[in-house]
Amino acid sequence: MKTAITLNQIKKNKTKTIVAASHKSSGKTTFLLNLADYLLQLGFSILYVDLDPIRAADDFYVQRQEMKDKAIQILTDLITINTDNENFKNIPHLNQKIKNLTMSAKLKVYGSAIASFNIDNVQNTHTEFDFILVDIPANIYTSTDEIKPEFLEILKKSDLAIFPFKADAQELKTAPYIGRVVKELKAGMESKGKSLDTIIRSLISFESSKYKGAKGISRIEETLTDFHFAYGETHPPLLAPMVYRAIYPNMLAQAKSIFSSNSAESEIAKAEFKAIADQIFAELNINN
Repeated sequence: MKTAITLNQIKKNKTKTIVAASHKSSGKTTFLLNLADYLLQLGFSILYVDLDPIRAADDFYVQRQEMKDKAIQILTDLITINTDNENFKNIPHLNQKIKNLTMSAKLKVYGSAIASFNIDNVQNTHTEFDFILVDIPANIYTSTDEIKPEFLEILKKSDLAIFPFKADAQELKTAPYIGRVVKELKAGMESKGKSLDTIIRSLISFESSKYKGAKGISRIEETLTDFHFAYGETHPPLLAPMVYRAIYPNMLAQAKSIFSSNSAESEIAKAEFKAIADQIFAELNINN
């Protein structure tokens, strides 16, 4: 059943913090950037925290703003040139385009090194946002292969933690380790009379070219079932998978998300992504 979400419903809840963490090339930034755009389209306000030293998300939004500024300048020049041209009928339409481009999105991008990031401070001083999305660096381990304490602190203070995994043997080798970390974290907090309230889920992704037709869908379902059986105790997968299509990298290269396109492929990707978002809303009880 599709979850109906309204702004009035989420305003009754505190700011929700969603953290995405995994190893390099797992798709976490692709996921978060598209989630941010989807939430913005729904009218929610977003604080995007980019803790990755590569700053891919920060660069994405800088490039997007540069493209907007360039488009506004082109439209402004076009209006100026044709103001006195009686045959030019598009000036009101162009003015509306400029207005749309200059409308302030309810988005703020915050860049920081994970070592100096204070999750409590950010949550306490940014209560005006509906969501805080935290993009964790790819390397979440110390030199002794332990989870970085800075990440554990963020994990404990988040509402939802998502671990993206690509559906192949090499990528899934990380899953058992994440399970052990979650168990140890829960046990450590319980020993101090506390509980881990963070909802922890995995997001399994599949390359669309490898899972075509009924057999492909069956393989996706089997993989999700097997993963849930193996890791459901600590980080069960969201039942709707992330299906990677060419539209994702193609749009990101233009500083856009799948929600910026109306192509046939993007419509399929949007429906798939919205199914993931519906599960996230349900996990966070946003509509209660």
